[in-house]
Amino acid sequence: MRLALSERTEGVENASLSSIIEKVLSYILDKNIKVIKPERNLQGIVYPEIDNLLVSLGVTMPSYIVLEALREKGLLEKKVIDRAITCPNCGSFDVITRYHCPNCDSFNLEKTHLATHISCGYTDAYINFKKNSKLFCPNCGKEISENELIKREEFSEFFLCRNCNTRITEPEVKHECLSCHTVFTPLEASYIEVSEYYVKEEEVMKYKRKLIISTLASELERQGLRRESNALKGESGITHDFDLVVSQGNRKIVFVWSQDKKGEELVRDMFMTFAKAVDIKNADVVYVVPEENSKNLPKLERSNWFLLVYKNLDDLKKKLTKLLKSSH
Repeated sequence: MRLALSERTEGVENASLSSIIEKVLSYILDKNIKVIKPERNLQGIVYPEIDNLLVSLGVTMPSYIVLEALREKGLLEKKVIDRAITCPNCGSFDVITRYHCPNCDSFNLEKTHLATHISCGYTDAYINFKKNSKLFCPNCGKEISENELIKREEFSEFFLCRNCNTRITEPEVKHECLSCHTVFTPLEASYIEVSEYYVKEEEVMKYKRKLIISTLASELERQGLRRESNALKGESGITHDFDLVVSQGNRKIVFVWSQDKKGEELVRDMFMTFAKAVDIKNADVVYVVPEENSKNLPKLERSNWFLLVYKNLDDLKKKLTKLLKSSH
């Protein structure tokens, strides 16, 4: 049985889990992943995309813990698409199912139906007429052909226990774990969810903004700049709001992230931000755009205007460092 998230992550530092979650979310955003699909193997339910990422990060934490953490943050929605039987003793997925006789507990059951020997009228399980590859009537002992039997397959199917000859319509179901050889009933089994995770785009965009701004702020602070209020008054007397404002001495730099705006909406937002750069003459204005949205953008030129196009968070940090050096 899977534990609650707080129990599953016992012994994992919150800071460490938060760092892993941020890296996984960044990967989901960078790859534009909409649905995270599971695969099943003998080791369990795995999420290959996320598992491969965690391996590359040197993280041994199971992927479902990270996905559940993202779900609990409201960023993913879980949909149960299947259930899987696992061993209640060791948790293994390597489980087989057998039908057992309720009379003697044997698993040596054979599915059959009733048949009647036309000549003598004897009715029995069809498999009791069979001896090797021939048919013999158990009552009169005659060798017979298939044409001499009336088969009642449609209405009389059942299991016949080859150990005690009991006819069974509802055998007992038992499972056996091939890893630890525990035998257990359906009620004793662990019957776990197999789930897909859907990315909640609106919530992820809110988190994405927080992630982008915090990445910019952390990198800028690391390079000696100080964060300030996100509002600056222009020469027109209008106070403009920005996503991030930093300073170093008399130098101020403001940042605007384009979010996921595209096409005409992105161009309009870019021109509106450029107008702020015209009004804010005592600060450099940096317009931050994801690379996938940056095609066919207009070329705007002004001494305090900068366009920062990035691929992912690591690329954002590199481009930011390069920009800071070039704008000195």
